[in-house]
Amino acid sequence: MIRIRSGDTVTELAWTGENIPAARLLAQAGLYPDYPCGGQGRCGKCRVLAHGDLSPAAPEELAQLPPRELARGMRLACLARICGPDAELTLPREDGLLVVGSPKGSIWKHDITLETRMLPLGEPTRPY
Repeated sequence: MIRIRSGDTVTELAWTGENIPAARLLAQAGLYPDYPCGGQGRCGKCRVLAHGDLSPAAPEELAQLPPRELARGMRLACLARICGPDAELTLPREDGLLVVGSPKGSIWKHDITLETRMLPLGEPTRPY
């Protein structure tokens, strides 16, 4: 099974026997990282942690990702391909916030507490 992790959610998908782009599997799980470059591997926005049965890093990935990130399993979802049934993709957290996308763009999921206050205002000093 191919496992996809996003925050506390784990989705398992069956491998169909074909080499499939990681981005397509993420979409099947309802996750859409940013692809401003249209999936050409030029912007580096679709980073995912990927381990298991994967294609070797593409030249575009080698240009976008520092060796340290590549060594810990960071890949570009638009270029990394799943090549077997034993693979795991994890959407990374940025600044402690989980980046989750939708077909229309990224969404930052975090808790926000809003406070509404009523402020007394004096009479206007000049007419409008």
